[in-house]
Amino acid sequence: MPTRIAGTDQVLDRHRAIASLRDAWRAVRSGRRSYSRSVTWRYSRRYAWRNTWAYVRRFIVCGAVCSATYGCTARTVSTPLPTPPAASAAGRSIATIFLVGDAGAPDAQGEPVLRALARALRDDSASATMVVFLGDNVYPAGIPADTSPNRGEAERRLRAQVDVVQQSGAHAVFLAGNHDWGASAEGTEALLRQDSLLRAWSGASLRLSPRAGCAGPEVLEIAGRLRLVALDTERWLRADAGEASGSDCADESRTAILDRLGSALATDQGGGTIVVGHHPLRSGGKHGGYFSLMQHLFPLREWRRALWLPLPLFGSAYVALRQTGVPGFASHQDLRAPWYRELRHDLDSVFRTHPTVLLYAAGHEHSLQVLPPRDGQPWLAVSGAGIEGATTPVRRLTGGCYAASRAGWIRLEVSPDRRVTLSVETVDRNGQVSRPFTAEIGGATSCPLASLKQ
Repeated sequence: MPTRIAGTDQVLDRHRAIASLRDAWRAVRSGRRSYSRSVTWRYSRRYAWRNTWAYVRRFIVCGAVCSATYGCTARTVSTPLPTPPAASAAGRSIATIFLVGDAGAPDAQGEPVLRALARALRDDSASATMVVFLGDNVYPAGIPADTSPNRGEAERRLRAQVDVVQQSGAHAVFLAGNHDWGASAEGTEALLRQDSLLRAWSGASLRLSPRAGCAGPEVLEIAGRLRLVALDTERWLRADAGEASGSDCADESRTAILDRLGSALATDQGGGTIVVGHHPLRSGGKHGGYFSLMQHLFPLREWRRALWLPLPLFGSAYVALRQTGVPGFASHQDLRAPWYRELRHDLDSVFRTHPTVLLYAAGHEHSLQVLPPRDGQPWLAVSGAGIEGATTPVRRLTGGCYAASRAGWIRLEVSPDRRVTLSVETVDRNGQVSRPFTAEIGGATSCPLASLKQ
């Protein structure tokens, strides 16, 4: 008896299933009405139905999982970070800035992104190292009152981020996001509580920037005349925010805010300016109107991730209404919402008249995106993937350099001759870091050719 090779039956089954699908397609193309007499049944019904249906099921499941995980993300190539050689004092970067957003729900057993960030901060050899947390530092509604049963968990989530900074000795800036503001009825109380905790834990070296409840801008000197300008963009979107209780806000009208921002940018001494806020100006994520197949099929997961109830027609209708900015369906956190459109228009108008702005960086979308200058805008970065396993689908916009639904951060390195290099660094569930994208943004106006081929 001839020896049977292990796995032969599975291989034959696969070939027979593929042949059945191919012949079925040929039968349809030739107009045959009776499949029972066609060539598709030259193999037994056992092979035709069992294997064909098995592979169709696998195709559907794999497609759904891919869509839920990556959405319409462009294919990218991740390569492990090389071990940097020991840098000399003269050749090392004068500043490194880590842009980390939406990190307000770290895993209680150890968040992979924060562990990786701690290692990156420890290994960085720049003269000055800074971490900018781009808002949504505490999910789901900021720091609650002392009497809340959720107060302990909220403090743990914020403290995890503070510990990473304090253990490394790096400087840090905490911006406020929409979730940090808490419920609208509270006004700025949740922000003031978060600011008080940051100051208490750090001896007043950490705090919210701009001042809790104020729109800003606040200017921070980094190194080599490079400056960071911080904004609280959520303050612009809240008509009911009022004046910040207990803080020293200036005039918070739109005109006054824009005038102050223009004046801050006009004082640039040639070192370049990086502007940071929570809300992006462009995005290929859900707030930008781009939804994956899974969001069409399971729309209730927008409110509760465990609700795997398929409602395809309702889901597509909800997506369409949200994309068009219809009140009641479109959140004021979406780029097409009226207040958000005003915010984008205001910032665009200021940036067009101040070309010294190198980059506007934001979080909000749980993904990583890099877009080159367009229509007077500076480089745009979206870095809201501070929690592994919490990313959302994203697509690369036309002309975009990079977009991925992966956890991680965006890193800026400033060389002694003031060149600014932007790198996307992704983190997997084991805390391993890869660098799939790098570009020099000081003076560059387009994506590197390598990124366009990915």
